[in-house]
Amino acid sequence: MKNLIKKVRCRTLLLLTFLCTLLSMSAYGQDGFTVSGTVVDEFGVPLPGASIIEKGTTNGVVSDFDGNFSFEVASQNATLTISYIGFEEQQIPINGNDQINVTMQSTASTLDEVVLVGYGAVKKKDLTGAISQVDAAALSDQSTNSVTDVLRGNVAGLSIGLSASPKGTSQIRIRGNNSLSAGSSPLIVVDGMIYNGDLSDIAPSDIDKLDVMKDASSAAVYGARGASGVILVTTKRGTSDKPTININTSVGMASDAYKERPYDAQGYVNWRTEVFKSINPQNTIDNPGRYDDPNNLPSGVTLDQWLAYDGSAGDPTRAWLNRIGFQDVEIENYLAGNSINWYDRIMQKGFRNDINTSISGRNGGLNYYWSIGRTSNEGIINGEKFEALRSRLNLDAKITDWLTVGMNTQFAKRNEGFIAADRGQIERSSPWGSEFDDEGNIRLSPQDDNGAGAVNAFLAQKFNDRIDLDHTFNSRVYAKLKLPLGFSYEVGYANRLEFREYYNHASAASPQNVVGSAERQVTKINEWQLDNILRWDKTIDKHSFNLMFLVYGEKYQSYFTRARANTFEPSDALGYSALELGTVQTVDSEDETSTGDAVMTRLNYNYDSRYLLTMTMRRDGYSAFGTNNKRAYFPSIAGAWTISNESFLIRNLLIS
Repeated sequence: MKNLIKKVRCRTLLLLTFLCTLLSMSAYGQDGFTVSGTVVDEFGVPLPGASIIEKGTTNGVVSDFDGNFSFEVASQNATLTISYIGFEEQQIPINGNDQINVTMQSTASTLDEVVLVGYGAVKKKDLTGAISQVDAAALSDQSTNSVTDVLRGNVAGLSIGLSASPKGTSQIRIRGNNSLSAGSSPLIVVDGMIYNGDLSDIAPSDIDKLDVMKDASSAAVYGARGASGVILVTTKRGTSDKPTININTSVGMASDAYKERPYDAQGYVNWRTEVFKSINPQNTIDNPGRYDDPNNLPSGVTLDQWLAYDGSAGDPTRAWLNRIGFQDVEIENYLAGNSINWYDRIMQKGFRNDINTSISGRNGGLNYYWSIGRTSNEGIINGEKFEALRSRLNLDAKITDWLTVGMNTQFAKRNEGFIAADRGQIERSSPWGSEFDDEGNIRLSPQDDNGAGAVNAFLAQKFNDRIDLDHTFNSRVYAKLKLPLGFSYEVGYANRLEFREYYNHASAASPQNVVGSAERQVTKINEWQLDNILRWDKTIDKHSFNLMFLVYGEKYQSYFTRARANTFEPSDALGYSALELGTVQTVDSEDETSTGDAVMTRLNYNYDSRYLLTMTMRRDGYSAFGTNNKRAYFPSIAGAWTISNESFLIRNLLIS
């Protein structure tokens, strides 16, 4: 009996629970669930205008002036997403609670992010100079063709031109043009190495962060070369313990953004007619309709009268075209109805393709990143193209607790030996001209004006054979030693090798050439840099000291040789492969060597995260400086006051 009573009670309880659940579901289905609360910061100050949204929907409200909010959500198990500018986003499950009070945490962690300041790094909150940082990883969803594309529009005060070339690199200015004769481009530093190579050798997908030094203190860090600002490029490292493979690829099209188009075939005829009327006004007055189409003469002018103006006979259309300066080839094409749209013939939609594959990771004390990529970009002009093969290897190894070594290596091969059509001939070439003659040979001029006006836009493509290859190798090896009493020492050696080959042969078969000509150019560059850095980091009570001392040396050497020849006998069939067959031969060369050294010291002082002071002094020496001014000094001093860390300001915030 007792067991029976227990079973009845249990079933009754289950039934009541089931009925309550149904009632609850019914009530919820009819009325939803109302949730209220308050949003404040870590000091308890209300945050008006905070966004509170039901996750996964567009249902939401904003907090009022006192930080209060109240709205209806679809379920008591919903999750709220709360966001406010300058604070970390929070996601809070309701879990049946109708009162949700939220304390937002400021994104002060961004102030703890590290920015490069040249031969070192500081936290953003301890920064005294004008430095902007771009997180290249955050732009990974954008199609970037070069380093300049990563920077464009992301740094205040940075001016970057727009290049329509398939290479894509553009001119960079940080503080405008600041020299009448010297360059105004900023100094580029890649992973601690002063970079004198081509920006197109750096794959955008290999970049982790970019720090832009915009104030005058950059000259105190890098000397005269930093006078136009400095761009510090940090490439990627391994971020996970397991190997990570990334494949980045982009495909696109490039088209001409210039909307103006030359006259079409009929528009060109009308234009020629108006030109002759304007330059011969008296003829137009004395001979009405002289330059008009004989099929559309003015009222009162007969065809016989019109022909008699200059004694023309025969086909009136041919006579008219002669009057407006048409050449024979233009007349024949007009009568046959054959015309060429030179814009469509010379311009094109350029196909662009970029692919980069990388593998990275961390294993014990080893951090590695290796990438290889290929770029193949067509330009907007027929024949215009750029190809590049790039690879990067970054290694960092922690040998012991006091010794770390590493290597940053970059290899690139650029191919710029492509010959584009002459875009300028779009406006110069007559749409009634011909690209080829009756035998199929390319014409010197589409309208046979002997090159006085237009030249065939494809002559260079047809009769030039060109190779333009550039191989570059940049590498920096370093070692860091941790010493007692807060001292550390770093030595780095960087080397850049560049080898460029340029061969070109202009065939004697070209109607533009009297004789064939060819040339060979070879350029070799060898450059090294050596930096020794001693650092001291020490915190005593509320006083923080960061002292850095640099001793730097560099050497640059280049070797250039050029050989030319023309008037080949018996022929120029071998082109640049047999310059010795040229009747006229010339050879010239140029070698260049320069050296430099520097000593630099910098002190960063921080008191209680409130008062900041940075003092820098650099002495530069360069072999190309004037005889009486072989060395120059570059001092800098900067200070900052973090008022938000003052106790009186914090108290006022708490009271308010």
